[in-house]
Formats: sequence, structure tokens, C-alpha cells
Amino acid sequence: MIVFIFIGHFQRECYSQTIRTNSIVDIEEVIKQKENDKRQQAMLINFEKRYKIDDRILVEEFQNYYELIVSHLDKNGYTGGAEGYTLDKKTGKIKMVWHEHPMKLPE
Repeated sequence: MIVFIFIGHFQRECYSQTIRTNSIVDIEEVIKQKENDKRQQAMLINFEKRYKIDDRILVEEFQNYYELIVSHLDKNGYTGGAEGYTLDKKTGKIKMVWHEHPMKLPE
């Protein structure tokens, strides 16, 4: 019986970390939403500062972390490429989880 209780607790813990709290929105909107949480707001502002003003950053918020997608402008017949990151809400640690290299645009 103890094993089943432990497994049930573990499943709830794993599930609770993946519950979505928001839809995918622009980083500026999330920064505004975090006015009452200066620590979270600062993490997002610092992430945004790493990129050019023309880069688009979309954010999806989860209970323990943010998923961020950074898209770069197309240029010279190629896509600008993109990256996906996670930003841990507790530690502020940023981890790249995927990267898309620029690709030639169809003519």
C-alpha cells in the first residue's frame, strides 16, 4: 500500500509541474502581468535584453518555469532561425532546449 501512495504522490508532482497557467503571449505582455512579482519580472526583462529589438519572443508560463521561443527576422533569402528556451522560475537558470538554423526561403 505504501508503494501505491508514493507512486500517486509522484504522479501528482509530475503533473503539477506541467499544468499550463497561460496561453502563449508576447514577452512584453508577460512582463506587464508580473508587475506584482518584481523577481519574475526582472528575470524576464534580463532574458529579453539578450536579444535584438527586431527579435520576437513568445512566452508560455508553467507552474515552475517559462518556455520562451525567440524568432529572428528573415534576411537575404533565408529565415532568421529560432531557439526555444526554458527559464526556471526559482533559480533563473536558462536552458536552450532546441535550435532552428536559418533555412533558404522558397522562391
